[in-house]
Amino acid sequence: MTYLDSIKEAYKRNKIDYNEIFAKVNYIGSYQEDAYMDIVIPSLGREKYVVSTLKYLLKSISLTDKKINVIIEDFDNSNFVINYIKSLPSSVKVVYLDCSKIRENFSRSMAMNVPVYYFKSRSKYLMFHDCDLLVDSSFIKNTVSNLKNTKTWLQPYTEKRVSNLTNKDSQSIMNGDFLDLGKLEVSHPGSGAPGGSIVVPNQLFRSVGGYDPELFHSYAPEDSFFWTKMESMFSKFNYISNCHVGSANYSLNTTVYHLNHPQGFIPPEVIDYNRMLWQFTHDERQELIAYKNSLYEKL
Repeated sequence: MTYLDSIKEAYKRNKIDYNEIFAKVNYIGSYQEDAYMDIVIPSLGREKYVVSTLKYLLKSISLTDKKINVIIEDFDNSNFVINYIKSLPSSVKVVYLDCSKIRENFSRSMAMNVPVYYFKSRSKYLMFHDCDLLVDSSFIKNTVSNLKNTKTWLQPYTEKRVSNLTNKDSQSIMNGDFLDLGKLEVSHPGSGAPGGSIVVPNQLFRSVGGYDPELFHSYAPEDSFFWTKMESMFSKFNYISNCHVGSANYSLNTTVYHLNHPQGFIPPEVIDYNRMLWQFTHDERQELIAYKNSLYEKL
């Protein structure tokens, strides 16, 4: 069996019944159908992280006039998160999507897809943002500016690099302190991370079939696979390093800050799917994307 046939078989064998999922989820809040951007933030077992991230993100959103939906997709049904969202002014548009009844099926890939399909999103852009990633007040304004010069998709932070906070500062923030991020001690593990936060045109997301919960479960390298699919829509290429992804304008100094926590376990078998896809020809990638889309024609 070829690598292409192997992934096709996995797509077919693990096909997601989204209608069954939709019947098990519900939401609190008001979803704006004509938004400029939907920001999807999934969370499992990280209630303090998601509330901390939300505080900094909402500060940044308040400084722009764009209509933005923030969707907190919670697989815990956390009262801590719910109570915080309910405490916000009515003018702040945050949707709480309760996915606790599908917790046993959690994967970050599925968590990225569900809000887009559930709300039948027609926003111009989709941002997929980790629940442990803090932003400074200029983040959204800079992102909007950079999108004007981006023809593909955008990684909305400078040098494709995440700044890691210390455990001490992370704990202070999660205990309720609103610290000045620019004055904190940080470390940099390197550049080139394919995740953390990414902004994708809605149409491009749908063209490549979204993320791939048929292949990836729990926390896994789904971002890299998703990137490779998107890249194949713009050019023939051999290596992921040739990506057409837009990056934040260096002069705007857009920094994101990662809250400290232990590294999660990545099942070794899911890494193989990325290795397979990287070895595909351009035509094989196109065939794979078309095959997946044929399985979900009604979404």
